Amino acid sequence: MKFISTLLGVSSLLLGTILAETDCSNGPWQKQPSSVGGSEGSDFCETKFKQGVIINGIEVWANKETVRAVQFKYSDNTLSKVYGEADGDKHSRLEWDAAATTVDKLTMWGNGKATRLGRIYLRLSDGKELDVGKDTDGQKSYEQDRGSGVMVGAFGKSGLDINMLGILFLGSKVKKVRVSEMKFDDDIQTLNSKKQGITAQVLDEATHTNKKTDSNDTFAFINEVSKRDSKKFSQSLAFTFGYHVDIEISGQVLGLGAKATAGYNWELQTTHTEETESSFERKLTWRTDTIVKPGKTIHCKAFANVGSFDGGYTSKVKVELEDARTFTFTEKGRLEAVSWSEAFSSCEDVPTPKREVLPRRVARGMIGQIGQ
Repeated sequence: MKFISTLLGVSSLLLGTILAETDCSNGPWQKQPSSVGGSEGSDFCETKFKQGVIINGIEVWANKETVRAVQFKYSDNTLSKVYGEADGDKHSRLEWDAAATTVDKLTMWGNGKATRLGRIYLRLSDGKELDVGKDTDGQKSYEQDRGSGVMVGAFGKSGLDINMLGILFLGSKVKKVRVSEMKFDDDIQTLNSKKQGITAQVLDEATHTNKKTDSNDTFAFINEVSKRDSKKFSQSLAFTFGYHVDIEISGQVLGLGAKATAGYNWELQTTHTEETESSFERKLTWRTDTIVKPGKTIHCKAFANVGSFDGGYTSKVKVELEDARTFTFTEKGRLEAVSWSEAFSSCEDVPTPKREVLPRRVARGMIGQIGQ
């Protein structure tokens, strides 16, 4: 990759030396990363793009001559080390929701002596700004290539001050995020041996008595209810990249299998979806026809099994950019799922309730006539 320096007196060869053999040396960022400052100080590189983590915050300290220190905040809520000395009478911090906000403008200035970073100005797509550093009136400004506006790293040189700074952005917008090869933390054999998360639910029940004395009758226990199956995938890092773009989830996902001799079990089912959260209505129907003898009573029940799962998994995430470049990382995720089985019904004989004999009521107007 060719690096172009916009700082005074620092060549692209020096930039290549700074970035060599670090995570900043090669990645899916803008084609010509540049930097502003001088050549002194110790090299540094800050990026977690290989873990699927981006930068969503920056804090800057400065005085009237130079930028003294910088620190970066990542989307996994961790902080970089502080580069330089965190002092000076000028200070500002800016954080943003990386899933909804991008960097709209980034401009940097030197210190006028080609030895330090003098000032940094950053504006977000929501209008918020960071502007810290020396008075740069009359100095040349260096507008930085922002690529897609998604900040993924930083590199430079530091000592007591920030000698040089460059910012890395994704080179183009994200086209698609693919989540695959999910491996669940819970062992499926263990889940099934304990029937963990699988319970039987009564859907309906009814009692019928044949009140005839000389013939059978047939009772039809029939009905339909609606239940909802659902799946919700949670992967904060992958879905940060996938905000407002297509997300594709495919692989073997836990679901409730078909009925077996030992009942219902969890099984791995092939899934391919472009929704991180989905649900659908399942119609559960049943019918049992039972011949009931005279004077006999039956009790009928309809039931179904429901599986509820809430557990973690590890997956492979592939991010595809509009410029055809890709990068992958491994990420933890979580699946919340509810799955219903088909409905079953059955009827069995039960004791016929005894008819309650109510005391005979004496009609009005008959009092005093009994026995006459």
